[in-house]
Amino acid sequence: MPNPIQRLKPFIRQYCTKLFSWKPGQLAKGTLAATLGMGLRTAGQVVVFLLVARVMGVENYGIYAAVLALAASAGCFSGLGTQSIVVREISRQPYDFGKIWGKSLAALAVTTPLLFLLYLAVTWVALPADIANEVVLLIGLAEIVFAPFVLATITLYQGYGKMNRASQLIFLPVLPRLLSAFLLLMLSRFYHPDDLLLVWSLFYMASAFIAAVYAWRLVKREFGNSAKPTLAAVWQELTDGYPYAFGSASQRVYADIDKTMLARLDMLQGAGLYSAAYRVTDIALVPIRSLLLAAIPSFFRLGQGNIMETLIYARCILPMPFLYAFLAGSALFLTADLLPLLLGSSFSGAVAALRWLAWLPLLTLPRLFLQAILIGSDHQKGTMTILAGGALLNIMLNLSLIPLWSWQGAVIATYLSEICMASIMFGYTIKLSEKPNSV
Repeated sequence: MPNPIQRLKPFIRQYCTKLFSWKPGQLAKGTLAATLGMGLRTAGQVVVFLLVARVMGVENYGIYAAVLALAASAGCFSGLGTQSIVVREISRQPYDFGKIWGKSLAALAVTTPLLFLLYLAVTWVALPADIANEVVLLIGLAEIVFAPFVLATITLYQGYGKMNRASQLIFLPVLPRLLSAFLLLMLSRFYHPDDLLLVWSLFYMASAFIAAVYAWRLVKREFGNSAKPTLAAVWQELTDGYPYAFGSASQRVYADIDKTMLARLDMLQGAGLYSAAYRVTDIALVPIRSLLLAAIPSFFRLGQGNIMETLIYARCILPMPFLYAFLAGSALFLTADLLPLLLGSSFSGAVAALRWLAWLPLLTLPRLFLQAILIGSDHQKGTMTILAGGALLNIMLNLSLIPLWSWQGAVIATYLSEICMASIMFGYTIKLSEKPNSV
């Protein structure tokens, strides 16, 4: 019996020719636009990160990272995954804007209040008692109420293939945040570092609010008003979207729960060091995420019940991201000594953390591509299960390893979870490709 991978080879040239001749340069243009938007956002975030971390110090930055991790994880459930449904439906049915957008807004309105209350309850249990309630409230508003709406507008433009506009909205929240970071720097002369954490939380929420208002006005001007959905349509939207929400939340929990756990275990310094190093590593993933952001509408179009075409498409575009991930990891490892010069001497311990995390982009790449293949071919429920399992494994490993080795244990847990998720996704993808209706 022929190897499943070998079965792909006769189709590679045929499908690559078809895919790249269809709207020539679309992926390259979309990737460039997404990279520009995400690159500008990342550049702004780098400046914000450097200023905020330097002003607040390692322990207060650790608190901020821990609260942000919980808020962002809860925010993944706002709308219950309908942001991804917007991309799928718009890319397949571009003339149904009012209907699709109305369902998405209704889903956000229904889910957000309950999620916010749940977030407040979880933070009360999971975070140290001395963290100010105002910090929890303000960051929660930014990540659970305002950020998911901006994401919905981004996915709307993404579904239409308008990556230039999507890239503008990607960058949008960073601009007021960047101005706020410089204002925080000026205020640092007059406030205690503990008070600056609250000030920054207020700025962070205000920036998210400004971005949401601008995005709402932009969509209304360029596309018009949404149509009022029926209760049945909203319920169907939530039913279709929840696998995307759980998958997204699983990724977020997997990526960020270790920061919260470090803070909970009274390792605020370790949380700050690890969060700073992880932030730098996450920045290195921007070009890869930009490529997938531009490619996901094609994954959806090609993957309507046919995983073979999405698998071939992914194989066509994989080599360059793989080379980039290797070079980025090497650069992070070799330049880690520069981190204390940028963040201040209190972050000297982050050098070792960054060297430990340097190869995360290379290790994350296979899972990101396999995830796009599976979601694009409508296997989001299986993907959700794998991602949820990876998040659960990550939590259990962190519970075992962080008390022993602090942030080093968090790194080990991250690597092991990533390897497990990628391996299971690969096996699942090959199994699906062997089905007769997949060819």
